[in-house]
Amino acid sequence: MLERRFKIKEFLTEVVELVRMQLPADLKNVQVVGPTGSLIKIHYGDPHIHYEVWVRRRPGMVEVGLHFEGPPEKNSWYLSQLTEGYPEAIGSLGPGVVPEEWVRSWTRVHQHVTFESLDEDLLMVVSGQLNQMVRTLEPAVKELSAAWAR
Repeated sequence: MLERRFKIKEFLTEVVELVRMQLPADLKNVQVVGPTGSLIKIHYGDPHIHYEVWVRRRPGMVEVGLHFEGPPEKNSWYLSQLTEGYPEAIGSLGPGVVPEEWVRSWTRVHQHVTFESLDEDLLMVVSGQLNQMVRTLEPAVKELSAAWAR
């Protein structure tokens, strides 16, 4: 029996659909941007704060992450608050999860999954990791968003 292989956009769409099915009711109402090129984003109202899946064929890796791509000072604040106030949450996502300043103005909490082909096994791994990341970090992001707004 041949294993199903996906094109990038199909893979990304399937990841989001699987995650929607797995998330609890209070987190199912995600807004989706994309797929655009080799990535897809989901967010809860602020597209500058989003979860991203980025397929990078050349190095054979998929990034799964929470990105902060708004004003630089806000991005830095979110990352420092997450790493200082919620280290157990980030740690529970596994040793491959890295919080970092990505470029001068953007920050992220992310992990890489290596792959040889975009197949059903990879789909299950990536959707599971995105699901876990959203379930674990989104409650903290909501708290931090309320604190930032004050």
